[in-house]
Amino acid sequence: MAEGILAALDQVSVYPFRHQYHAWPGPNSNTFVRWVLETADLVIDFDPRAIGKDYFARWSSGVSVGRFGFQWETPCLGLKFGPMIEIEIHIICLTFGLCIWPLRLKSPIGSFGESLKR
Repeated sequence: MAEGILAALDQVSVYPFRHQYHAWPGPNSNTFVRWVLETADLVIDFDPRAIGKDYFARWSSGVSVGRFGFQWETPCLGLKFGPMIEIEIHIICLTFGLCIWPLRLKSPIGSFGESLKR
C-alpha cells in the first residue's frame, strides 16, 4: 500500500489539475487525495462531506471512483451509480445516497449506518 502511494506521488507532474485550485466545486485537496489513492489502486469511500472528492472536470463522465460503476458530474449536478453497490446524487456538491453493502445512508451531514471497512 505505501509503495503504491509513493509511486503515485512520484507521478504528481501528471496530476491533471496541478495548476488549479478552487475550494468549490474543485479541484481542491480532496480531489488531489482521491487522485493519489486511485493512482495507487486504492479504493477509499470518502466522507460525503468531502467537497471535491467527485470532481473530474467541469463536465465529465466515466467509470466511477473505485471502477465499480458509472459517474457523471457537472459543477451543479452529478450522479454516481454502482450496480448492487450504491447510488449517489450530487447537488451543488452535496451528496445524497444509499449504499447497499454495507447498508448506510449518505447525506450532506455525514454517513449513517455501517461504516465501510476496507
